[in-house]
Amino acid sequence: MDEHGWLTSDDPAAMLRSLNARLRAAQRRGESPDFECLRRFACACCRRLWPLLDDDHRQSVEMIEAYTRTLTPGGLREARRKRWAAGNRASNEVSRIDNETPNDRPARLLAWARNIASSAVWKAADKSPARAATCHASAAQAVHSVRLAEGEVVVGLDPGFIGYRLPVGGELAAQAALLRGIVGNPFVAVPVAGIADA
Repeated sequence: MDEHGWLTSDDPAAMLRSLNARLRAAQRRGESPDFECLRRFACACCRRLWPLLDDDHRQSVEMIEAYTRTLTPGGLREARRKRWAAGNRASNEVSRIDNETPNDRPARLLAWARNIASSAVWKAADKSPARAATCHASAAQAVHSVRLAEGEVVVGLDPGFIGYRLPVGGELAAQAALLRGIVGNPFVAVPVAGIADA
């Protein structure tokens, strides 16, 4: 991906691939790139799901955010432990709604959205910042499911959708803008502090 692509893309997956490659290349050159920017992006995606998350999931996101600031050993383990019990509750809710109200499509979509939002938080706590950033796909699925439950037409999804496919635009475009806001323009060299101009 070139600079123009980065500045105009609505595809966070392509942007993340490009950014991760740039970070790894910098690491190979002996630099110390900020891989945790990928996890900060993951947390920002989870923040967009706040209404779908229960208190335990929200606390997990806050713990992951704290980890990105301090890199305290064990911080991610604590966040995963907190999320584990909450995730089981989210899965059970989907099963309960499927069994009790199989024809209530909005309720099923909202339960599905909460479950996928739970998955996004789980992914954000991954040991690898690059894998954590892939939570954006689950986050987008959750948002699209909510929009469908509310009766909106989501371009690229058929009206009977409940599943993992992602439409273009919409939440993905918002996430691309979010990633640019967090990372800036990786194609512009950042001046090194303390070096005087010649």
